[in-house]
Amino acid sequence: MQDKDTVCTETRLHSSEIKSLQGELISDVIQICSRSPRLMVERRACCVEHFFCSSDLEGSCTFCDERIDTMARYDPKERFRYIKELVTEFQVSCSNEAKEQVLANLANFAYDPVNYEHFKRLNILSLFIDQLDSADDNLREFAIGGICNLCSDQDFRAEVLKPENLDKVVRCLSNSQEETVLSTITTLISLGLSGCQTDITTASVIDCMLRYSESPNTRLSNLAKIFLEDICSPEQISNVAGAATAVP
Repeated sequence: MQDKDTVCTETRLHSSEIKSLQGELISDVIQICSRSPRLMVERRACCVEHFFCSSDLEGSCTFCDERIDTMARYDPKERFRYIKELVTEFQVSCSNEAKEQVLANLANFAYDPVNYEHFKRLNILSLFIDQLDSADDNLREFAIGGICNLCSDQDFRAEVLKPENLDKVVRCLSNSQEETVLSTITTLISLGLSGCQTDITTASVIDCMLRYSESPNTRLSNLAKIFLEDICSPEQISNVAGAATAVP
């Protein structure tokens, strides 16, 4: 099986300081396999676009690729049926690779608002949230990608902001997978710019963002800087930074 596709993050901001970093965030999206579904995370409300591709997975669920290609041709009932079949496949499959492929496709479908009602009927957001506790790195990555896609919808945001769910999202900030962390930061930016700053600007989150903002990894540091500039107040940042420096 080929290596995972790389993450490409493009950020556009009104701030002149962050705009100067834009070039560092733009790179070509490399698709290892031309049939791999592309997972797109677009934050319409906050001028942040985060693009990433799923792994090239082989196995019992390769039929999902054809569904992506033909999805737009079907009426809402057909869309619902296809998405429901994916959920069923995820639930009954004993193959990790098949589960990964299904979750990648569900995260892809989460990008299109026309599918939101189907996702609500099938409770797919809960499926994504449950997978944040998975031991499988790929499942966690695709799950947070799907959550990130759905956060443009008010109902989905309200569900993500429930304390037990938000706690799972925030814990992904310490994940060892870069793609997972990028999607998590983008999710928090989206939540914050929708008016939910109080819920996500805890001292622990701000401290994490301060550390990421100094990372040599420009993708992480730039997104962390966006969070700090657009979501946090100068007073919040100062208080957390001061507390950190006071620790011996």
